[in-house]
Formats: sequence, C-alpha cells, structure tokens
Amino acid sequence: MKKEFFIPDQWCAQETYQVMLKNEIWVYNRGIDAETLKRFHFNPVEDLSDAIEQLLWRFGQQARWAIVPDGPMLILQVG
Repeated sequence: MKKEFFIPDQWCAQETYQVMLKNEIWVYNRGIDAETLKRFHFNPVEDLSDAIEQLLWRFGQQARWAIVPDGPMLILQVG
C-alpha cells in the first residue's frame, strides 16, 4: 500500500495477456515497430483497411470483435 510501490495502470499487462489467452490482439499504432509487437505476441497492423478485410475473410461477417481506440484506457461491455 506504499505510494512509491504503486504504478498507475500496472494491471494493464495482466489484463491484456488474459485476453490473449483466448483471443488474438491486432495492434495498429505509431511508435512501436512490428518486430517488437510480434515479440510480445501481438499481431501488428500496417493498414487498417487490409486488416479489416483479412479479419472478415478469416472469421466471417458474423464474427464478434472490438476496435478499441485507446487500448486499455477503456472499459468495454458487450451488449
């Protein structure tokens, strides 16, 4: 409980990897190179349109997926 021990958002990595146990995570960003993303088991996305086309082809039109603009800074709820 010491203030210097706590790091804001320290839960982020744990929550992200729990999602990865059942789902793939594709990441589009500016700042982290593709090789680094691959090293941490993410699927890097160079072009959003191509990625969406690949996902629709792979999982079908009825597949469920989420686009999360601000990553772990959001709380999602499936309706």
